[in-house]
Amino acid sequence: MTTNQTNLVHRTLSSTSGYAKAGNWSAHRDGTGFVSVYHYSTLMFRIYLPTQEVVPISRGWASVSDKQGVGKILRGYGLNMSYNDVYEGATV
Repeated sequence: MTTNQTNLVHRTLSSTSGYAKAGNWSAHRDGTGFVSVYHYSTLMFRIYLPTQEVVPISRGWASVSDKQGVGKILRGYGLNMSYNDVYEGATV
């Protein structure tokens, strides 16, 4: 299902396939309570749905598109977080 970055997680959750794509970003819902968010083929972070915890996986290249995309996706899902909020202090 194609969407935009702002609605990526919501569309993933509402999709019967558990998948949505927004340009070079995609998200996948799995059966363990997580939505995994990718930029190109890099797994950037996962959202644990029961607690809304954002789990950083990879910083990517820390490019402008990485930083803007992470922020748009999280704010669109209702989490007031930026790239720096997710990765500051992370050991990834």
